[in-house]
Amino acid sequence: AADLWERGVAWIAETAARPETDTPTLAELAFPTMELYAMPAATSALLDDAAVDIDEWIADEVRDSFAQQEGTAFVTGNGTAKPKGFLDYTKVDNGSWTWGNIGFIKTGVNGAFPTASATVAPGDKLIDLAYAVKAGYRANGTFVFNRAAQAVIRKMKDAEGHYLWQPATKAGDPSMLIGYPVAESEDMPAL
Repeated sequence: AADLWERGVAWIAETAARPETDTPTLAELAFPTMELYAMPAATSALLDDAAVDIDEWIADEVRDSFAQQEGTAFVTGNGTAKPKGFLDYTKVDNGSWTWGNIGFIKTGVNGAFPTASATVAPGDKLIDLAYAVKAGYRANGTFVFNRAAQAVIRKMKDAEGHYLWQPATKAGDPSMLIGYPVAESEDMPAL
């Protein structure tokens, strides 16, 4: 599909008249606000008399729970009193992608990558996937996999025997796959 703004621009000579150009129809995208909360109970006596820092322990548990709940919601949330996860949108073959849907690339094998052969490398589908996205979006793209999918993909090699997956070179940096960062989410489906 052509980019929406391609219709809204035109080349013209410097002194020629400038007729109105076609412009896309704008639609509102709603991002309803949701709130994740916790209200743990602890008595003042427990907080004051405990041999360990109960306040800190509770805060750490709440922080971990928030991170898990947010991760799940942003991947698989249904949008009811929580964010709508990106996997909750309608999924369509990338060849028939339209606005508001999530495109996918078929591997040719149900729930797996194709077996390596003289003409096909399993990692070729990852390259197809990366380049199915327009350059403006691809620049900030990140692969998101669960650990089972990562285990499969980490073993993929190119024709020279080099792994496609490059582990992070220093703490805090992401691992890279064909030049794009990788994030792990247990909420992602298996292959």
